[in-house]
Amino acid sequence: MQLRAGHRLRDGVSLEVTALVEWWERFSQRPLVAHLLRTIDRFTVRGGSQFAAAIAYFSVLSLVPILMLAFSGLGLALTVFYPDYLTSLEDWLNSNLSAYGDLGQTVLAIVSSSLSNWAAIGVIGLAISFWSGANWMGNLKRAVRALMREDYDNPPKSLPLPLDLLANFGALLVLFLGVGLIWTATVATTTFGEQLGAILGVVGSPGWTLLARTVTGLLSLALATLLFWWMFRWFALTAVPTKLMWIGAFIGAVGLIVLQLLAGYLIQAFSRSLAATISIPLVVTMLFLNLFATLILYVAAWLATYNPPAPIPESEPEPEPEPEESKPGELYVSSEVAQKSMGVGLATGYGIGTATGLGLGALIAAVAGRLFARKRP
Repeated sequence: MQLRAGHRLRDGVSLEVTALVEWWERFSQRPLVAHLLRTIDRFTVRGGSQFAAAIAYFSVLSLVPILMLAFSGLGLALTVFYPDYLTSLEDWLNSNLSAYGDLGQTVLAIVSSSLSNWAAIGVIGLAISFWSGANWMGNLKRAVRALMREDYDNPPKSLPLPLDLLANFGALLVLFLGVGLIWTATVATTTFGEQLGAILGVVGSPGWTLLARTVTGLLSLALATLLFWWMFRWFALTAVPTKLMWIGAFIGAVGLIVLQLLAGYLIQAFSRSLAATISIPLVVTMLFLNLFATLILYVAAWLATYNPPAPIPESEPEPEPEPEESKPGELYVSSEVAQKSMGVGLATGYGIGTATGLGLGALIAAVAGRLFARKRP
């Protein structure tokens, strides 16, 4: 290998590479960096990506009963409380689907029938939602605990199936309540800011828009932090320091808001194309669910690795036994070899003795037979 002028080597490695390795060793020993490296290692070794993919998959499956409940609620509102809107909706669907002929009429009939049978759809959707939602929450709980517990191969004893389903479904309701509260607070704050700006006559001004968005963002951040704090408080098997728990909840809340902004930007960016309008929301939803699950699991791994692992004591090698000096003419063997040799010798001696005894007995019997035969007249 040709070296440039001033390119020196130490033990076959360039000094620049050696200096870089030494710098990284010093840098990785800093508490924050070491904690982050332990988090990444815990997430990778325990299959965090696989858990996140599974959670996203189960989340997509759980959307079906949720859509059934949403459609049932829409049917309840249109058929019971606002029947005039139902007529307007049917007229709008008829005008937009008439160009598709029989297919459009079939779709219109299905929609009208589904809205009329909102009670049956709601009951079926509620039953499926209970089962799939409880399983989804249970899978999320098991994934988080798999990354947080010390011994991966020793999971905690779970509750009986009925109690476990009820506990998971109750936690799911709390989660939905928290998400709904965040969304409601965001919409209410935005609406109140617009109305207050209209009263003050500052609607549309850059300063007021920035202030309104800042207040809305801070409120959403605070509520999301509370939601994450409750979530990890429920998931954790062992006590986590309160300060660390709040920091982890804040990190999760910031990540959730960033994901929401990213999802909204992607949907808005691809909404100009008709094909993209149909497919992009589904793709963005799956991407959001996967990244959201990854965020939760990373925070769980971060909470679980706040204490550095105890150093493993180095085991001292056992001293080799000193060989015993044998006197001339003497041969020493180990006890194991001596036992095996004695066993073989005893078995061989027993066999030879048995054979010899049988042979001598046969010989004596033959001689005695001949003697008695001669004495007979």
